[in-house]
Amino acid sequence: MNRLTRIGIDGFRSLSDCEIRFPDNEQNALLCLVGKNGSGKSAVLHALDFAGQMFRGDISSWLAERNWQAGDLVPSARQGMLHFAIDGVVAGQAFGWSSALDPATLKCVREELRMDGRRVFELSDKGLAIKGRNVLSAAHESTGTDAEQPGVHEIFANEGSFLSTLSDKFLQACGLLEVVRFLKGMAFQETQNVHLLRQRSRKADRTDDAGRGKTSLACRVAALSASDRQRLLEKMQGFFPWIAGIRIVSLPGGTRELVFREQDESGSAPARREVPAAQAGDGLLRLTALLCALLSSDTVLAVNEIENGLHPEMIGQLVQELRSSGKQIVFTTHSPVVVNALPDDVARESVLLS
Repeated sequence: MNRLTRIGIDGFRSLSDCEIRFPDNEQNALLCLVGKNGSGKSAVLHALDFAGQMFRGDISSWLAERNWQAGDLVPSARQGMLHFAIDGVVAGQAFGWSSALDPATLKCVREELRMDGRRVFELSDKGLAIKGRNVLSAAHESTGTDAEQPGVHEIFANEGSFLSTLSDKFLQACGLLEVVRFLKGMAFQETQNVHLLRQRSRKADRTDDAGRGKTSLACRVAALSASDRQRLLEKMQGFFPWIAGIRIVSLPGGTRELVFREQDESGSAPARREVPAAQAGDGLLRLTALLCALLSSDTVLAVNEIENGLHPEMIGQLVQELRSSGKQIVFTTHSPVVVNALPDDVARESVLLS
């Protein structure tokens, strides 16, 4: 299984010289962050999402979605670069990626990627090298002048990682496509904002992913294939037996709405009652959003307070659903019920006190 093994963060929000190690057992893909309010749990989730956005590019849009400014990325008492270091395993190969991002330009000014200990990508002021081959030199070296010239990172208009600008074809030829796709898939899953989840979506809304970002639940379900929608329904029925179906309804004006079809729990009565997402309960919406995320293309999911809106008797089933999802999941909780639902051997590796 592709997975993270370590992440280091320095300078992002409240995180300074923060290092998180993931369970050594590759069969254990959960990391549970437990701590008091203000201890930095949510900052870790946002840092994971931000690191993924560095590979998706367009950090400006990421900031705008949250009503943040570039200056909000760095504590006011600190100036300088944002540093990330991520280790993991993809397709059986160990990788290590490190970067320094300038908050003023939202660009990585230094980057390095190693595969099985061998440097395969390096970006610096001196140039760009891929697999030991100098692909691009700094402008002052190519012109032979000593005049102040832009560094390599300043030549391009990209935001985030330079790797986000390279085509899949080029990355494939360099043997870097799988690791870049994996890192691009680190994403925060919005499951708590029920006002957002209830909203209708427009057909023009972005539907490239079923869980990520500030999108309504209608938009996320619409992004699923027919087979994944059926899988979503089956997962939901394990928690809510009275859910007989889910569908996207097209409305006048080019909008879409998510509708749940209900029946009595025995299943004997016809499933006639339909409930739009705008009228559905908070717990149903939050759990549907989380189950959508498990079916998304994202590789590492960051989820805040998974227990919100759920009856304690459902928690054990939810934890089992997360464990069997085939995805690496980092989540926070304030609930001892969640921790108790983890098997002892899993809890010893997975629970991190912050």
